[in-house]
Amino acid sequence: MKRSEINAAITEAKELFAQCRFRLPPWADWSVEQWKQNPDTAKWCLERQMGWDVTDFQAGRYAEFGTLLFCLRNGQQDDADGMPYAEKLMVVGESQYVPFHAHKVKMEDIIVRGGGNLVLEMFNT
Repeated sequence: MKRSEINAAITEAKELFAQCRFRLPPWADWSVEQWKQNPDTAKWCLERQMGWDVTDFQAGRYAEFGTLLFCLRNGQQDDADGMPYAEKLMVVGESQYVPFHAHKVKMEDIIVRGGGNLVLEMFNT
């Protein structure tokens, strides 16, 4: 994806989150310099893959085959304190498709906060 496409998707997501009155953490808008000034937070976020994730799944067609995620919490697989839990904001457009994926050891809640219809296909794994 082009950086301009990624930036546009993030801008649209921020507008949607604001409309839904969902506040992102302060580091969601940090510049490179702010990340450098906060190395402990940067390390913590990097280790847990926190923040923005915009992908077209290498299809080159984001509008039809892509998604935007903002990861708020993400447990680590090697954490002995229980099952890893992830909290992610997910923006999928009306005509976007997200490919199948599964987690063998992870718990995620799926909550529709912004309206619309979420269609899932479930498999017994």
